[in-house]
Amino acid sequence: RWNMDKVYLRDLAADGVPVVPTVWLECGQPADLSTLLTEQGWGRVVLKPAISGSADGAWQADRTQAPALQPRLEAMLRRGGALLQPFLPEIHTGEWSMIFFDDVYSHAVLKRPAPGGIFVQEEHGGTYMSVEPAAAIRDAALAVLSAAHRVAGGGPFLYARVDGVLLDGCFTLMELEVLEPALFLSTSPGAPERFAAAIRARLTSR
Repeated sequence: RWNMDKVYLRDLAADGVPVVPTVWLECGQPADLSTLLTEQGWGRVVLKPAISGSADGAWQADRTQAPALQPRLEAMLRRGGALLQPFLPEIHTGEWSMIFFDDVYSHAVLKRPAPGGIFVQEEHGGTYMSVEPAAAIRDAALAVLSAAHRVAGGGPFLYARVDGVLLDGCFTLMELEVLEPALFLSTSPGAPERFAAAIRARLTSR
């Protein structure tokens, strides 16, 4: 339940996890898009519903578009909470997705948006490739899982995907997915067997 609402990112940031800078907008909250961009000093932003998957309902805006898109923001906030984040050009270098079973690293992919796009999901034209992250990046992802256990309680996640980009060389969290993520099992030899072994271990321990 904790992972359903992207407000979990605020919990992780409070615990010290580097998270993409975010302005949190509550459902029904008055908010002026032009003012928000000016206050934050952001020229281009991405807006996301607080509860969504696969970039559903997400959109982008820049300062010149903000006045015309104000009604879209108001409609968004009538339906639920939202996140306002700066557009990160680093997304074109690639978003790391590291997959863990029972908090043990399994494999990773690097996802990129289509040319001219900003979303890395396949349904939005994004692509992915199998990669092997450096130890420092894997360690940063493990630190995200440790923080999640501290703030949400509970033991290891049966499966988890830690998504982020490198900002000035620092792994910065974009999403922690522990509900229904794509696990990219076909990209790594042995990944399906590792996942099956984790499931089997859970079942036999009960």
